[in-house]
Amino acid sequence: MRRGDFAGIVEKISSKLASWKGHLLNKLGRVVLANAVIATIPSYNMQAMLFPQYICDYIDKTDCSFIWKGF
Repeated sequence: MRRGDFAGIVEKISSKLASWKGHLLNKLGRVVLANAVIATIPSYNMQAMLFPQYICDYIDKTDCSFIWKGF
């Protein structure tokens, strides 16, 4: 699998998190929203194929960035 094959999933996660106003939420609210996005968007695709480690790392980095910084 190439990096471009997962671009749609990565873009969807990034755009969904970016659309929320995380800086208006407390940390617990950001954790709940981030976990909801991370749990639902890639789960269907993960049933059919294994994600490479760099995609999992990018998803984790995006998730942590949203939780700690709010954007």
